[in-house]
Amino acid sequence: MIHGNTNRELKYALMLQRTGQILLFAGPLIVVGLMGLLAVAFPSLENSLAGSFLLVISPLLFLLSIFMGFKIKYRGKQYSARGKAAAFNVDTRQPVIYLRPFMADETVGGLFRIMLFKTGIWPWFFNVEEQLADAVEPLGPLVAIGKPGEQLPTPGALRQYFDDTTWQNVVQEWLSRARVIILRAGMSEGLWWELKEAVAAARAERLLLLVLNMKQADYLPFSQLVNDRLGIRLPKFNAVSRWHRASGFFEFNEAWQAHFLPLKAPCMRTEPYMRLRAAFNHTLQPTFTKLGVTWRPSPFSKFGLLVIGISVLGLIVFTAGYLMS
Repeated sequence: MIHGNTNRELKYALMLQRTGQILLFAGPLIVVGLMGLLAVAFPSLENSLAGSFLLVISPLLFLLSIFMGFKIKYRGKQYSARGKAAAFNVDTRQPVIYLRPFMADETVGGLFRIMLFKTGIWPWFFNVEEQLADAVEPLGPLVAIGKPGEQLPTPGALRQYFDDTTWQNVVQEWLSRARVIILRAGMSEGLWWELKEAVAAARAERLLLLVLNMKQADYLPFSQLVNDRLGIRLPKFNAVSRWHRASGFFEFNEAWQAHFLPLKAPCMRTEPYMRLRAAFNHTLQPTFTKLGVTWRPSPFSKFGLLVIGISVLGLIVFTAGYLMS
């Protein structure tokens, strides 16, 4: 049962997300419309100082309108994440524990740049954790330790906060009852302690090492330390990399021998604004099978179906026009 304050916070979060999404759609259109009206109403501005100023400021206003919508929606996601995390204690399922270096948490600015320059689809944006949490939801809720000092959590894993004297005891308790442990590769000492504890507490089939877009210069020292500190040998970089980067999960057998699962998913099941969700889901199919959990493929991409539909319609129109000519 969700507490009344939590329920109100979730409603407020939903309102912020909807407002931000509307601004992401309408803000740029309003800016373009106003610039167009000014150009029509005051044609003499074209060669004036004021016209030059408007020409310079309009792209900035365009970007600012996108950023304001993005920021409002992101803040709504943060409130939603806090509300959902408050209800974690009533979830009776075994959790999926997510251990990562705090520096892996995506910042607002970094996520905005990804949305603007990579996905290019402004109203929808999802960080790495949100996509991972969605993919592993059938296994259990994705849970993580929150970064000390942050006022609102990063959307994704359900964050729980503890001080320096208690967080290690909490991690050990989580590891003892986790259904799956996902550890994202990094070099922080806190993360190495977590990895050592995970190996000691977990059966091999419950532990997954996640590497994302890792370069050889980062992979080599990480794999060397895994070997030196834990006696686990990871494959050579060339065996796990594609285009000079490694992205995927290491799974382990009972003898702690590593096997690499590269991130991949069918193109028609991958949305351009959340590419990793389908990749996580399809790559983790063997994990679902080992744990006896029903696995379902990601749904077909709405964007891909739209492109195919438009292409087919265009082909029909072109063919009809050709036959009638």
